[in-house]
Amino acid sequence: MMQIYNKYKDIQVRLKYPVRVLLPALLVCAWVALMSVDYFEERRLSRQQYLQAQQSLVEAYLHRYQRELQASIAQEDVDRIRWVIDGVSRAPGVSQVLVADDSSVVRFANQSVWEGNIIADVAHGFSPQVAQMVTLDGVFQMEANHSRNSLQIYFNLPQSSGLEGRLSLMYVEYDLSQGANLAGAAAMQRWLRQVTTSGLVLLVILMVWRWQVVRPLKQVMGLAASHSNPSQKLPQCASEFGLLAQRIQGLWLRHQQDQADLAAIDDRWRFLLDNEGLAVMDWLVDKDQLSLSPGCYRMLGVNELELAPHMSSWLKRLPEDESQQLQTQLEQLNQAGLDQLELHYPVRHKHGHLVTVSQRSQVVERHPDGKAKRVQAVLMDISPALKARDALSHQAKHDALTNLSNRASFLELLDAQARRLLKPEHKAGLLLIDIDNFTAWNQALGHKYGDELLLKIAARLAAEFPDWPLARMSGDEFGLLVTRFNSDSANTELENVAERVRQLLSDEFEYGSAELHLSVSIGGRLIDGSRERLASDWLRHAETALSRAKAKGRDQFVLYRPGDETYQGEQHWLLSQLRLALQRGELSVHYQPIYDRHQSLVALEALLRWHHPVHGDISPSQFIPLAEQSGLINQLGEFVIDSACRLLNQLSEAELPTPLMSINVGARQLDMDDFAQRTLRLLQQHKIAPKQIQLELTEYVLLQDNQLLAPRLSELVDAGVVIAVDDFGTGYSALSYLTELPIDKLKIDASFVQRLGKEPQAEALLKSVVDLGHNLSFELVAEGVSQPQQLQALQRFGCDYFQGFLLQKPMAESELVALLSRQPAADALHSEL
Repeated sequence: MMQIYNKYKDIQVRLKYPVRVLLPALLVCAWVALMSVDYFEERRLSRQQYLQAQQSLVEAYLHRYQRELQASIAQEDVDRIRWVIDGVSRAPGVSQVLVADDSSVVRFANQSVWEGNIIADVAHGFSPQVAQMVTLDGVFQMEANHSRNSLQIYFNLPQSSGLEGRLSLMYVEYDLSQGANLAGAAAMQRWLRQVTTSGLVLLVILMVWRWQVVRPLKQVMGLAASHSNPSQKLPQCASEFGLLAQRIQGLWLRHQQDQADLAAIDDRWRFLLDNEGLAVMDWLVDKDQLSLSPGCYRMLGVNELELAPHMSSWLKRLPEDESQQLQTQLEQLNQAGLDQLELHYPVRHKHGHLVTVSQRSQVVERHPDGKAKRVQAVLMDISPALKARDALSHQAKHDALTNLSNRASFLELLDAQARRLLKPEHKAGLLLIDIDNFTAWNQALGHKYGDELLLKIAARLAAEFPDWPLARMSGDEFGLLVTRFNSDSANTELENVAERVRQLLSDEFEYGSAELHLSVSIGGRLIDGSRERLASDWLRHAETALSRAKAKGRDQFVLYRPGDETYQGEQHWLLSQLRLALQRGELSVHYQPIYDRHQSLVALEALLRWHHPVHGDISPSQFIPLAEQSGLINQLGEFVIDSACRLLNQLSEAELPTPLMSINVGARQLDMDDFAQRTLRLLQQHKIAPKQIQLELTEYVLLQDNQLLAPRLSELVDAGVVIAVDDFGTGYSALSYLTELPIDKLKIDASFVQRLGKEPQAEALLKSVVDLGHNLSFELVAEGVSQPQQLQALQRFGCDYFQGFLLQKPMAESELVALLSRQPAADALHSEL
């Protein structure tokens, strides 16, 4: 009961003022606010009614004089005009009457001193805008000026040219202050009557409140403060407070019941403690008598009959070594000076497995000689916690997707390997494996299949190299630590392992009904005991080698060599120089001719070239990948298109043949939403017909979402641009994109042509590619033709067009112009394509 009362007192303190005072005070404040609002509203309404009444009277009164004044002006009777003005000014409340001409000069006034002045100077509150509106529209206008507490009336007057100027306006100001004050006084009287009436009503309400609410409430509060049984002290009061008093009596009785419930709750708490994995052990040392709570039996999966109540029975359930160790520790606890002991040990469960137990023991009673007499212990099964800890440790060291070691764990393995490489003849190797163009595959096929593909790659590597540490270093990068090498041929052996990896991952991966062919870039680092043994250095060197492998193109292996640390710096330098090359005019476009079956030049492929003023010619294989990675490829692409269009215009002006111009397009360029519009805009600026342009897209570009790519290509094709697939047959083996996208031609990858005469199946494979293209109604262009027998085989297979060093190397604009000058005009008709 005291708790309830104390809670009530706390609430009372927080409220700061009692309810019996707060509510009447709020009611009085509300009444005062209401009366104040009523007063101002009553005053406003009285003034408004007065203003409306005066407006009607004044309007009727002045209209009569307006007609008199208009008649006088029409007759040009000055005396009569003054008589009319004098009559108007004598009306009660009229303070100013002015008649002005169209120059705003006062010609007549009820005070002669105002005549001859500008009306705005003598009429305070006069509005030139209203006067102009009245004069132009011929209307009557009455304005209430609250700041002057007056009415301002504007009249339009008829034209009269015989009074030394046209009289155009009559202005009258009517004073409202006296009438407004009378209206305010009347409003005050009405408001006072309302205040008196409502105040009496409020007083009655407050008296009823005190008698019916405040008085019973005090009685109930006194009852709540009572510490004894209130059953005989219920106050006689209004029914609501009587019910409240009965409620307080019920709360007091419930308080008594709560006291009894607390004991039951204590018992239940002990029960719950046992069921939450905690157990209690009570050991009488002298008698070797052991009392166990139910939790102990549940922990071991036994009942009381299966476990004798002796410490020796408990110790038998421990492994032998653990049992001896626990027995020794209990003996230490038995000696004087040690009161508490905390330890962990395994106990065998009824079903044979071990349960790890955390035990905290304490001596609660000792003999006079200091030896323990009674020991109590709290035990808890910590096996789930240990499993969770092991799981977290595993997660911290392993990749969540592939379950391979992660980068941090792999570095620990490298450190361990470093400690084993103590002599120069001890050899090991580190390979970093990166999946070429995995980002494109992942975006094209979806992240779900991308994860499945990584799982398949990890499974292949783990199955092929089960004895060597394997890790997933990042998204599509894997690390392999080769731990066994013959010291005399370590380089060769590491290269052989890299080749095994390359061959292993080049085998097709299934994707639905299609097959994917991947390639990998591999960076290697040979490790021996004669060099630095820091795992971070090894990894950094392997990453440098991997970067060099990527820069060389896909499907490459590069072994780290001393001095390669400068490679990353070279790449940054090369990128900065490439940006400057655009500004300094170091870039140019060369053109490689494409011939048909009759060896007629029918098309040109635009190829970007870079001549550095200090380092000379820089290979596109060095700077194009950098441009792709940095996004600079978009500017380079526009530069190539611009240069090619200028060449076509130059050829046209020289009346030379204008072959079809073929331009390469990268994935970054097609990622731009407005690529088609930008390309067509460039062609329009140079006045080049879209049918003169062919865009070459690699198969990896076509791995993008067809729903996004198709509209962009269709916009170009609808305008007349020709679309060709470059490097056909090297990447995505599913052919669905050939029917889903608006493609016109296929360019067979040079690797197919180069195999002719070297591999037995090369001719059959190449002929199959040509036949496939023809069956799908595509024209085919063979790239990389460098030998006569290759050209003869391609002609025999029915290939349509040919490109390669055997026919022509890429050439500068001047060389191309000279070549076309020697070609018959018919040879350059790109309509054959």
